[in-house]
Amino acid sequence: MFIFIIQASSEHPLAKAILAYARHFHFFEDSSDAAQNDAKSGWLFDVADFSALPGRGVQCSIDGRRILVLSLYCCNMSILVSK
Repeated sequence: MFIFIIQASSEHPLAKAILAYARHFHFFEDSSDAAQNDAKSGWLFDVADFSALPGRGVQCSIDGRRILVLSLYCCNMSILVSK
């Protein structure tokens, strides 16, 4: 579920597709039209310190934990992401 929470902070086209999937399969608590205009509506966790890592993925903090979502390319090539 973290992947959906993190992507709600992103403006990337793939993030929008991930959010559409989450809405379709009712991962949001509120699936009304008004809630769909606010991507973060219904999530249990707040995202802090969100930043995109162009070509690599995204990073943020959720509930005090540092979360990285890396691209498959980044994982396959063992490219590390630093702060």
